This record gives sequence, structure tokens and C-alpha cells, in this order.
Amino acid sequence: MNPTTAPMCPLCGRPSSTAIMPLWRGMFAGLKLRHGGEMPRPLPWSLTGVSDPEASRRRVMYGLRSYVRARSDVARMEVADLSVLPHQEIALAHAVELLEQEWDGLAMAAAAVLTEQPAMLVGGASGETDVLMALLAATEAHRDQSGRRTHDPNRY
Repeated sequence: MNPTTAPMCPLCGRPSSTAIMPLWRGMFAGLKLRHGGEMPRPLPWSLTGVSDPEASRRRVMYGLRSYVRARSDVARMEVADLSVLPHQEIALAHAVELLEQEWDGLAMAAAAVLTEQPAMLVGGASGETDVLMALLAATEAHRDQSGRRTHDPNRY
């Protein structure tokens, strides 16, 4: 390309090739994405009224893992005769809230099981899935024995 006919770069004032010219505007300058029609977005499970068993199981397992880790941190501080730190209290409260969103009384049942079987606290805090599954089964059994409303079997 002849330098006299080449477009001038607005940044440095030197002639530039047309291949480089669009870069100063931005890579996506002028990009227009069009779709033929409106794409429907799926509704969240909570709005449709249909339970998603796999998502519910994941939320319960995540809540149990969070609860066990928070309880482990609190227990570690109590054993060391130290005061529980504010962020640990917040983590425990958040984990209880996660569990209670899934089932009413799940946090209390998990606390009772962990009190009866403290070995689950160590394995669950390290994230061992088999310990968390055993904790979930023991929590369900505890809830059934205590006469509280059992969970919906279609939930997961």
C-alpha cells in the first residue's frame, strides 16, 4: 500500500495499513449480534413448582459440608480455649441458613448427629464425600426418629 494513500493512525499520526486500522477502535467495534427470534429463558426451579432432585441433593450436600466445616472451626477454637471469631460465627449462621432453606429442622438434626458421632466432624470437615453421605443418612434417620416431618422423597 502506498504510504501517501494509507489511512493515518489517529493515535500516532503515522500511516497505517487497513488491516491494523480497526484495532484502535476496539476488537468488537460495530459488532451486531442478531437472533431471529426471542430465545426463551428457563425459569428457576423454585418458580416452576417442579422440584429438581439433583439440584436439591447438591444444595443439601453443600449445606452439610459448610455446616460441618463451620462446626469444626468452632470446636477447634473451643478446644484451644479461645473465643470464636466473628467470621466463624457468620460462617456457622450462613451454613445453618442454607440447611434450613432445604428442610425445616435439618440443622438441628445434623447438630444432634454430630454430637452423637463426633468422628463425622473430622471426616466431614475435610470434605470426604462418604462421610457426608453417612451424615446425611444419619440426619434423615434422626429426623424420622424424632417424629419431625420427613423430607419429600421427590426432592432428591
